[in-house]
Amino acid sequence: MDNRLTVKETVKGDIERVFNVFTDGDELVNWYSASPGWTTPYAYSELTPGGKLIIAFKDPDGEHSFEYEGYYTEINYPEESNINLEMTGKLK
Repeated sequence: MDNRLTVKETVKGDIERVFNVFTDGDELVNWYSASPGWTTPYAYSELTPGGKLIIAFKDPDGEHSFEYEGYYTEINYPEESNINLEMTGKLK
């Protein structure tokens, strides 16, 4: 069984800035969250083929958290502004 999920997003803006906010851990913690009110305590991104991406989320009460972990499989920047990831989620 193939459990792949494909997510595509079109964002208007300066291509370099948009790429950075989606791929830099320091940028991700400032805007990316699981749901309104949730926080992103940390994010780590090693933007190289085979590099790791880790993003953690915490609920507003601090009772529940989960983490996504993945590996960059393809990076076509700056020729194209896309990346491919293989990710898994872990409930904590």
